Amino acid sequence: MLLILFEAGGERYALDSSVVSEVVPLVNLRPIPHTPEYVGGMFQFKGRPVPVVDLHQLLAGTPCVLRMSTRILLAELGEQDGEKRLLGLMAERATQTMKAEAEDFQVSGMNVKDAPYLSGVHGSGADMVQLIDVAKVLPEELKSMLFTEAET
Repeated sequence: MLLILFEAGGERYALDSSVVSEVVPLVNLRPIPHTPEYVGGMFQFKGRPVPVVDLHQLLAGTPCVLRMSTRILLAELGEQDGEKRLLGLMAERATQTMKAEAEDFQVSGMNVKDAPYLSGVHGSGADMVQLIDVAKVLPEELKSMLFTEAET
């Protein structure tokens, strides 16, 4: 599989590129009131509002630094009424990829209740990369809040 690498808090992480439909430059985000700090806001993409999770805030507790290499990765979370639900993932230093097989990632042996999105690890020491399971980044309650169909 092809992985998109990024950094948070000095550590390296990866996302499976098969769930990323596009990588877009950082844009100004409109805040979404009453959401967790790691929800960076939302922006319009091809006429649709897309919520954005700040992966640095989620993983390291501080917001992404606005750099040339900070990107928004658009991940597909499934469909609602025939339309793909997109989630933006803001990531620092998201400019490299790597190839690895699923079996190359070892189970970490840890079960962090508040971080179910943390998956296996690859490599060791400074070369260690942890895989992020995009489908588990948002808790179900927040998913339903951010992707609730508008009432007619």
